Amino acid sequence: VTVNVPASLAYFPTSVRRAALTSDTDSTIFTVQDWVTWYQGYQGFSKISTAISATMIFLAAETITHILARMSANFGIETKRIHQVAMKNEYYFPVFAPTPVGKHYFAAMAAQEGNVYEKLKMEIKGVHLKSSNVPKEVMNKAEQMMTDIVKDIMANKKISLRHYLGQVADVEREVKRSVLAGEPTYFRKGQIKIPQAYTKSAEESPYQYHMFWHEVFAPKYGYTSEPPYGCLKVSVDLGSRSSLRKWVASIKDKALALRLENWLNKMEKNGIQSLLISEEALRVSGMPEEIASVMDMRKIIFDVTSVFYIILETMGFYCVNKNLTRLISDEY
Repeated sequence: VTVNVPASLAYFPTSVRRAALTSDTDSTIFTVQDWVTWYQGYQGFSKISTAISATMIFLAAETITHILARMSANFGIETKRIHQVAMKNEYYFPVFAPTPVGKHYFAAMAAQEGNVYEKLKMEIKGVHLKSSNVPKEVMNKAEQMMTDIVKDIMANKKISLRHYLGQVADVEREVKRSVLAGEPTYFRKGQIKIPQAYTKSAEESPYQYHMFWHEVFAPKYGYTSEPPYGCLKVSVDLGSRSSLRKWVASIKDKALALRLENWLNKMEKNGIQSLLISEEALRVSGMPEEIASVMDMRKIIFDVTSVFYIILETMGFYCVNKNLTRLISDEY
């Protein structure tokens, strides 16, 4: 380490930086994988690899101690207090899996704040890897998948990508079956409140979907109670005025089609991305066939299973684009 630390380091007009495994603004993150591989001749986990990694981490931590002591001395702090400013190694991850999404990763945690765990703990970071908006059943499967991947790596086993692709495909097929049956399990949840609870008018706020159901679908499928009530968000493929006209024309129940056309004209709709439908109505009558025919099934499936795609990208499997032209269940 050079003894000449430039005071104007932050003012460098340009600098060359090597790609890093991951980064953070308030900590230093580094890997000792190359040292372990160099010493034992292969990438794997053993008592020797743990000892080598611990040794290199200790040496790196001591370097930080040295730099902080020099900094304290340059500040003019008396010699006996130059080690008062200290930093310690926070985590030790034998396996670290970064994702392409910022601040999203999963890892096996062997030590934290100097405490060494007898059994490895899972560290999962990022809202998309532990979202509360996604059904618990899906997130439990995703957490189990991350745990299984880490365990396979720690046991020096090869990872079967096809095995995990099959698991995801099965979940996607179950989501499709459940959605078409009108079950609430895999829909995003929301709420429709009374009109006075919104700053916008009834026609502009989510309350419009209560009016939509009562004016268009209730005569056939039954009326709901007055808000507030829980509802489900249903993604639909009706993004343009022409798609709305085709929807109206395709409905066999002409009385319902006329009510729908009148509502669309009254609301001056040029496109609809999603609908909010009462959970109560779906429990009683199921998903209306008129809505089921225009559901954006691929978007609904991906909204629920996107966590799996992030996990698979850590293993080099990429297939997502903005148009969702390829889902795993298309091929597996």
